[in-house]
Amino acid sequence: MKITLYSTTKAESQSIARFFKSHNVTYEFVGTDKVKAVKSHLFKLGEMPVVEIDGEAFVNPNDDALRHILNIDEE
Repeated sequence: MKITLYSTTKAESQSIARFFKSHNVTYEFVGTDKVKAVKSHLFKLGEMPVVEIDGEAFVNPNDDALRHILNIDEE
């Protein structure tokens, strides 16, 4: 499973990054410099973070959505 977090600001993506770290999820962070070059259609979303999982994009998902998307049971 390939997981990429795209965000133009680290502040906006901190809660998602914390979720990934707390559940030992390996992901790639693509910041401002690379977002436009890598995924120009995602850059248009502005400052909202986008999580791409195996080619499917999720805009600004919260913890519950990430648990559901990644099939992680609540602790």
